[in-house]
Amino acid sequence: MKQNFDAFFQAATSTAANPSGNESYDYQRRLAGGTDGRSCESLLIKIPTGLGKTAAVVLAWLWNRVAHPDAARRDAWPRRLVICLPMRTLVDQTESAALAWLRALDLSDTVGVHVLMGGEDRDAMRDWDLHPERLAILIGTQD
Repeated sequence: MKQNFDAFFQAATSTAANPSGNESYDYQRRLAGGTDGRSCESLLIKIPTGLGKTAAVVLAWLWNRVAHPDAARRDAWPRRLVICLPMRTLVDQTESAALAWLRALDLSDTVGVHVLMGGEDRDAMRDWDLHPERLAILIGTQD
């Protein structure tokens, strides 16, 4: 695992087309707490569309909960990240992005991604409620 948030972010966003990954924006580094990490708290993020809010939230949580070098800091963050979105299409996009970041970071076996949405029948992915000790990203709509 990488030892600072910038390297972690770049590793998460690396692809075959962009093997060095993306650099994080300043607000994304601040949200994650940079190399020092931060305490988990509710924050309002007012950023225009297309500037990486999903990456900011998911990767800040992953950095602080899974990858931060200080075990006490990691343990202070919740095991679950819940993302509630207004539209089904955003759920699909968020799920795809989260899965790609987890694969790039080799964390697919460590953190589960579960879609909670009316009309979806994903029985194989429904064990999140049976295992509260496991790390999970829960993504759904507000309905």
